[in-house]
Amino acid sequence: MLIKIFIFVTKRIRMIIDAVTQYRFIIENFNEIIELSGYKNEYIAGKLNLSPANFSAKKSRQSFSNKEIEKILKIIVNEDVEDYFMLHIMRLKKDEESVSSSDLKKVMAWK
Repeated sequence: MLIKIFIFVTKRIRMIIDAVTQYRFIIENFNEIIELSGYKNEYIAGKLNLSPANFSAKKSRQSFSNKEIEKILKIIVNEDVEDYFMLHIMRLKKDEESVSSSDLKKVMAWK
């Protein structure tokens, strides 16, 4: 039973580390993510009830609060942004063990 608990906790710790790594990536690349979304600064500023000048200052200083970052992401997430995140995740996991599609089909008994 103790081994099962250890394995469970270890998996959860890995998930937390992955989440922190992904959050750090978002913070470090936040301005690029905003630009990639295609939304204008004025539009995002309006959705946050900020003046365009205040939004621009926060963007240049990278001083958005966690709540503001969350709100901005909810506004700007689109296919281009999702592709950007997916590429990052794939790069993070490139050295992990993977399964080929043919092996997956065999395991899942797909035709």
